[in-house]
This record gives sequence, structure tokens and C-alpha cells, in this order.
Amino acid sequence: MKTENGGWSAKWIWTHAAFGMNEFAYFRKAIVITRQVCRAVLLATAHNHYKAMINGVRVSGEVTPAPSNPVKNKLYNEYDITRHIQHGENVLSAMVCYLGGSGQNYVDGVPGLLMQLELTYSDGSVQRIGTDGTWRCLLDTPYQNHTEFSHRRRIGPMEIFDARKEPDGWQYPGFSDKNWPFAVPAAAETNAWLLTPQRIQEGAVERLLTPQLCDAAENVRVYDAGKIISGWPVLSLKGAKAGQRFTLRYSEDLDKHGRVKHNVCNDTSEFYCDCYIASGRLREEWSPNFCYKAFRYCEIESDMALPEEYGLLLAEAHTGIRQVGYFVCGDPLLNALFSACIQTQKNNALGQLVDCPHREQAQYLADADLQAESLLYHFDVVSMVEKVLTDFTDGQHADGSFPFVYPSNFEHPNFSLKIPEWDLHFILLLWKLFYYTGNSELLETYYAPAENTLRRQLNCIDTSGLVRKTEDWHISDWPYPEIEQSGEYYTVHNCLVYRSTFLMACIAEYCGRKKDAQWFSDQAEALRLAIMKNLYDPVRRRFRDSSGSANFSQAVSVAALSYGVVPRKEQPALLRQIAAEGHHTSTLLSLDLLRLLFENGKGAEAYAVLTKVDDHSWARMIHLGYQTMWEGFRNIESHCHAWNAYISRIMTEYVAGIRILEPGFQKIGIMPYLPETLAFAEASLEISCGNIYVRWERSSNGYTLKCHIPHGCSAHVVLPLSGQNAVIKERGQLVADGGDLADLPKRLQGLTIQSDQCRLQIFHGFYLFTVESKN
Repeated sequence: MKTENGGWSAKWIWTHAAFGMNEFAYFRKAIVITRQVCRAVLLATAHNHYKAMINGVRVSGEVTPAPSNPVKNKLYNEYDITRHIQHGENVLSAMVCYLGGSGQNYVDGVPGLLMQLELTYSDGSVQRIGTDGTWRCLLDTPYQNHTEFSHRRRIGPMEIFDARKEPDGWQYPGFSDKNWPFAVPAAAETNAWLLTPQRIQEGAVERLLTPQLCDAAENVRVYDAGKIISGWPVLSLKGAKAGQRFTLRYSEDLDKHGRVKHNVCNDTSEFYCDCYIASGRLREEWSPNFCYKAFRYCEIESDMALPEEYGLLLAEAHTGIRQVGYFVCGDPLLNALFSACIQTQKNNALGQLVDCPHREQAQYLADADLQAESLLYHFDVVSMVEKVLTDFTDGQHADGSFPFVYPSNFEHPNFSLKIPEWDLHFILLLWKLFYYTGNSELLETYYAPAENTLRRQLNCIDTSGLVRKTEDWHISDWPYPEIEQSGEYYTVHNCLVYRSTFLMACIAEYCGRKKDAQWFSDQAEALRLAIMKNLYDPVRRRFRDSSGSANFSQAVSVAALSYGVVPRKEQPALLRQIAAEGHHTSTLLSLDLLRLLFENGKGAEAYAVLTKVDDHSWARMIHLGYQTMWEGFRNIESHCHAWNAYISRIMTEYVAGIRILEPGFQKIGIMPYLPETLAFAEASLEISCGNIYVRWERSSNGYTLKCHIPHGCSAHVVLPLSGQNAVIKERGQLVADGGDLADLPKRLQGLTIQSDQCRLQIFHGFYLFTVESKN
């Protein structure tokens, strides 16, 4: 067994040598402590998930450890359990769930538990007690082994728990385990797993929701959470009969009879449910919480009459990410959209950044890249975003390509896809994380996988100078495939390769690799020229969807202009055309559309796209009663898809106006867009050196703008003006009167005034600007 930091003496154990999918195991170890303990630390991991206890007290988080490739990064957690240690007998215990079904969102590996208790005594001596052949295991646990997976992607088991088989007090001191057999060594391959500390938070229950009863029939109750959540039910019973079965079924939909549908989004499933078999004790409580579910509706069905007293709470659970940013404004629609984005992001932080929490629960590079827009601004998730890069580095193929999702079981034919465009989002995500954090070590750490995946694509350039399509699954925009891909060369793909090559040159420059930087820069310029020569129509001043295509989709032009392909002299005409067309991009390229418009003087058009209400809008999701964001704009399939939550970043970045101008927020932009119909907007971000705060509010003849800049940062402020006759003050002190500039204090520098804006530099501190019209 290899470790990142050493110190392990424990051995991987399991219950028996043979194993199959969806197996559960109970382990316990009694130890006697007679000396004074100053500190007790428990190290724990398992494959796939565990629940760790000391003297019956649960110390581990939910659905832990997070998924990873165990050969390269088997994650473990550390717990300070000093306060739980008692003089005399103590019991370490664990429950473990092994998946092993070649599913979409984990690596099979083999089952096993690894735990180590490190006791530091008052005399300074240290004792280590780890899993080994002296631990006891329960072969026939209350969990039924080898149950069906919840649906065809095999991401979690149907949990069937027979409470009659639960040994009373098995986690506590005083229990006799003499009839339990000893554990056996886990499969030999565990010895090659590299143990790595888990740097992201474990899963946690954010809150317990009380759902509304929405339908009742004989022995059946249907409950509504009011929104789609990730988590699980908490069932409580009083007076249930021994052997009485309670089936809990989940969906985001109801059927025409008001019952919970047998589906997971657009996948039919009879097994997206769990089952509890009552023990017959007076009071019982149970949660099927070895894996995350996602649902709006939960149904209880029993094979007997429901007991007189029963209860159902819904645990809203996800990785314990902390929200550190917010946005609020005078438009209830935007506020509802922002809240929906936050809810969706939480639902999809499940040990990895997953696309949706129910149907696939899988980590895609493109999805994670778009999710990072909102996540980095509004949550403390740097480690979780970096985990995406680590995971895909661990899964990268020898040819430089990536699996389309990872962690996963790529060898399974259902999960052996590749998406070349998605591979390039590795580079985009790396640059995004660096730009947010300012940590250039990230660029060096992930330089090799970024370079390898890009060189694979550059090797597909032929004599035309363009990147030729491959046999893989190509996606220009999604959902759904509406850009024509009939030619040999796809325009969006080539533009994305150009953008990635340009960024790789920047990354190489930061890493001091001058030769690489020049080579990537030359490659980028050659590709850009080839795109303009072969895929741009100079008469129409538009880009073809693909070579030979007669289609000129808005999304293709958005990609070309956003990614820097278009020469300066051609940009104004193309921008005007894009703005005039409105909104015809899908989820993926709508982010680029909004950014392109906001950053190029088309704020009114961008704001109109953001707030419009039609069949191709974000507002429609709210108007139809959803509190989560959909995969696309069509009312089908997944209604909780985190990559569509980037509009929360758009609100904070452009409407409130907080932007990153230099890596790590060394320079901040305070550059709000003030729609005529919006009374105010407010946003705050927490970064490493403090809080950034902005609030602007309209008045009868102008507006005020408040902002706070943290220590170590400066800010470039752009105050919108409606004409030359504006009077600008800062905390009552005159800054400018029309075109006349006042003597500025040192805290205000570089003031310039144009017809529609005032620009200046500010530094750490609180500022209050008023802008009023003389007229």
C-alpha cells in the first residue's frame, strides 16, 4: 500500500474473498484503553463508501469518501475523536457499501475497509490500532446484498434493509462479538492503491425538510418537497409490525394518477426506490443514505396498513460546500433565478461536480467548466473544482484524450465515449481556476495533461490547416445537436481548439516554458487564419456551421467572436448581426453569448436575453414552478442541471458589476450595468483577502453606488453616465461636475470622463459614489 504522507500500518480488510456488486458489510473492533489519552485521531476510508463510529457515535460525514480512481488517489478522511474516547472498553465500528457494478460515476476497484486509530498518550507515546485480521465482521447484515441498481447507469443500489437482522448494540462497548467471524484481507490490488487525504468536504445534511402530503390512498402516501433536492428520506415509525415492508420511491414527476412515476428523468426504472422492513420495536427510524438520490416527490407504500404514527422528513444533502457570495436586486424574476441556480449547484455537488443528481450523477469536463462559473463566485469550492482536474488527470488515456465522464468505468461499452470538444474544457477550466485563485502552481501541476490533450487535437490538423473531425462524438452546442455537422471540419470545434491553443501559450508563458509558449502561439495563429480562410464567408460576414455547410448559426458566430478568431476589422459587423438575432444558442454557448454582449457595449441586448420570457428562456423554468435549472430550454428530461446555473455569475459579474481583471482578484472591476427597469442590485463575494461588496440603487435623478474593496486589492470603477452633465461625488465630496474635474483625494486616481461613463481607480476601503444629472 502506497501513501502520500506515510504513517499507515493498517491493512485493507473485507468479509470474504469472493465478492459481487452492491455488497454491504459491518465491522467492529473492541479496544481497552487504560492510560490517559491526550489526542485521538481516526483515519478512515473504504471502497466505495463507509460510515465510521466510535462507541456508537457517528463521526464520518455522508456518502464518504468522495469518488476517485483508487489506484492513483484513494481518498481518506481524518477525524479528531478525542472527546469520544473513554477509559476502559472502546469500540471502533463501520458499515461499508461496495458498488462494483461498472457504473458511470465511480471506479469499480474491489471492496475493502481501511481504518487506523492513532492514540497519543500523556507521556508522549503513540499507539496505532488499525484494521487487520483481528477485526470482527457480520456476514449477514440487515442490508440485502446484490440488489438491483437504481437504474441503468448503475450509480447506486436499491437499499433493502431488514431491521429484524440488526444486532442490538453492536456498535457499543459491552456487545459480545464472539460469534462474528474475523475479517479477511481485502483483494491484493488494494496494496497498490495510493492513499491521499480528501481535501474537499464530506457530504453533509444541510437541512431536514418537512414535505407536504399531496396524495393518499390505501397504504400509500405521496409527499412533495416543493422542489428537486439531493439527499434521502428519513422515515420514522411507531407501532409498525415486525416484517412490515415500507417502499420509498422517488421521482421529479407524478403520473396521471398522482403516484410517483417509475422513472429517473427520461429513463424508465422500477428500482429507483428503497425498502425498509420493520423490526417491530415500538419506535424505529431509518434513512437509505449510502448514496445520494434526487427527487421532488417521495412515495411511501406499505404491504400492510400504515401504522397510526409515522413521519417522513427529507434530508437535503450534498458535499458540505459553503456559500460565500450572493446577489439580490429589484426584480423578483432575477432573484428567483439566482436562488434556483444556488439550489441547483448544491444539488450537484456530490463528492464530484455532477451534471445532474438523478439520471447520471456523473462528472463531465464541459459541465464542470460551466458550473465553475457560478461555483467559484458564490461558494468556497476551490478544492472541489481542482478535484475535477485531478480526477480527469487520473483517467486520461495514453493518447491524451479523456473519458467523457470521470471517475467512471470506461471499459464498459456504455461508458466508453469520447467527446473531443469536452476534452478541451480541461484547459479552459484550468485557466479559469488559475484566474480566480491567482495560484500559478496549478498551471504547472496540470501542465502535462493539458498539453497532452491539446497536442492530440493539433495532430488532427491536415493540409487544409484545420482540425479534421474524428470518429468520436462531437458536440458543437448542447442541448441539443442543432448546429449542422455534415462537413469534415466543424467550426465550433476548430474555434475551441484555437482558444485552447491560445490559452496553452499563456499557460506555458506563466510556467516559464518560453519555447512551448512560442510554439503554441504559432500554432494558434496558423489555425485562426485557416478558420478565416475556410469557414468564414466574407460576403455574408458569417461563419458556416461546418465546411461546405449552407447553415450560418448564431451559435457558431458567437463561438468564433468570443474565442478571438475574428480579426478586429470584422468584429463590429459580426457583433451587430449576433445582437440583432436575439437568442438562438443552446445552454453551452449561451454563456458566451451573454458575455460577448455585456462586454462589447450591448448590455441592453444581453439583459433582454437574460430576462426574456418565452419558450427559449431561463424565466420559463421559474414560471413553470421549478426552483432548479434545467439541462436546456426545452421542458424535457433533466430539470436539475448545474451547468445552466452560470447565469447567477452573469448577474453578479455584469448586473451588479463585480469582475476579475487580474488573476487572484489583484485588480477588481466594479463595472455595473444599470437597466432602466431595475431599481437596484447588490452582490457580495468572499475572496482570500476579504469581502468585495457592491450595491447600486437608482434615485429620482441618478443613482448611488456603494462598494467595498478588501486589503491587497485595487479596483477599476466604471460609473455609467447618461450624458456630459453629470455631477459625481464620493461621500459628498465633488469628483466631477460635467466635464470639469475636481481635485481628487489620493484614494481616487486616474479619473477620466467620456460621454457615457466615468472611469477611475480605487483601493482598499469603503466608497459611496453619487451620480446625478443636472437636468
